[in-house]
Amino acid sequence: MTSKNKSALYIHIPFCIKKCKYCDFVSCNHYKLQDKYFKALYGEIKHHAENWKDNIFDTIYIGGGTPSSVNANYIAEIINTAENELNLDLKEVSIEANPGTVDKYKLEIYKECGINRISFGMQAMQDNILLAIGRLHSFREVQESIKLAQYAGFDNINIDLMTGLPHQSRDDLIQSIAAANVMGVNHISMYTLKLEEGTELFNEVKQNKVSLPDEDEEYQMSKSAKKLLFDLGFVRYEISNYSKGDSVCLHNLHYWHNDDYLGVGVSGASSMNGLRRVNTGSINEYISRINNNQFPIAEENLSSEPEYAFETLMLALRLIKGANIMEYYERHDIKLDVKFKTIIASLQERKLISSAKGY
Repeated sequence: MTSKNKSALYIHIPFCIKKCKYCDFVSCNHYKLQDKYFKALYGEIKHHAENWKDNIFDTIYIGGGTPSSVNANYIAEIINTAENELNLDLKEVSIEANPGTVDKYKLEIYKECGINRISFGMQAMQDNILLAIGRLHSFREVQESIKLAQYAGFDNINIDLMTGLPHQSRDDLIQSIAAANVMGVNHISMYTLKLEEGTELFNEVKQNKVSLPDEDEEYQMSKSAKKLLFDLGFVRYEISNYSKGDSVCLHNLHYWHNDDYLGVGVSGASSMNGLRRVNTGSINEYISRINNNQFPIAEENLSSEPEYAFETLMLALRLIKGANIMEYYERHDIKLDVKFKTIIASLQERKLISSAKGY
């Protein structure tokens, strides 16, 4: 098995002021643990330095939780630690932020420490919808936060939008996309709400306290949204992601290319040549294990070579460009156009896939 040398670093910041009703990510509001947690993060990166010495990291993604809700100096220090311990050749450093949690001071520190991409969790522009899903911000705060980021010098700004939300109509989604375009963002990630068991929204729907758009409404909503994004100059390059110009998310491309990635922090996931590891989801256990000079791994799985090759193909097919036959052969010693000749012919006949010269 071989993987590309260029790799991605993901840093999980679990702290969040309040958990959204639909969220099942590992997060908490125990801000009193910030100092201990970040010291553990620094320690984990140092623990990984030897095992990852042959990998060159060209992207960093700081996610959560709400990374923008913690002291910005912690963010600067974690990037500094990565620079000291890992081989970095950075092209993109992203941070997730919630509207209303950034200010001029924080944004200046982000820029100074090398962050060049910021992603705001807008979700929708209608305040009644935001309230229904437990978001703390208003649309006005979205506008203010994006303006602050632009004034600070950020020209690579993403917003997350969601479809299939409570009270959401097709027109609501269209208005949210139009508003995002007016604000000047150059990347939009648009995800369909997935009800996760155990979340507050899951229970509300189950108890008939909240209703969601049905499948037909959701389909029409997404169809109209895709057309508008195209008309506004956004290019769909992955199932849920749209960009203008060259503003594709380089970090996420590593995942879709099945490259190596190192995930540090609570619930951080890593992959190296088919070996996947996931850290503990307990913040206290995470801190304790790092302090005891132990890796905080909770799960580990090694894919067989056929499984690893299949994963590469499956992830590549999330991209509009699909899989590069020559690159796939060089990586896995499998000729896709030979192994899947009959299947490919059938799909081409039904106009479900196409091939491009040199790809």
